[in-house]
Amino acid sequence: MANRARGEIVLQLDKERVWCLTWKQIAEIENALRQLKGKRVTWQEFCRDLQNWGIEDYALVLWGGLHHQDRDLTLEQVMEMATGTTFQSFVLEFAELLNESIPDRLKKKYQLEATAQEPQTANR
Repeated sequence: MANRARGEIVLQLDKERVWCLTWKQIAEIENALRQLKGKRVTWQEFCRDLQNWGIEDYALVLWGGLHHQDRDLTLEQVMEMATGTTFQSFVLEFAELLNESIPDRLKKKYQLEATAQEPQTANR
């Protein structure tokens, strides 16, 4: 069973695996991004560009969260294990997990700020 407080998601790949997102996994993903992209990319910068992620980006995040269980696991192996169903399930649960990790007070703050910045129409 997944421990959501620890950022865990249970996935069925070659076998049942527990994907986990802790600071250690985020640091490993950042290190891998540095190697792949040839420059330093922070987790925040990477997530900010979520709408432009390709399959390799999702696979990297999947690898980062699985690597704690199997230190020999490679990005290529993760890409071979993942199917369309795995991808869809992971993306939905990952998005939910990210949403859960944002405190309600920040959600309210940004929702209020977005509402306050909407253009007002004058009554004429």
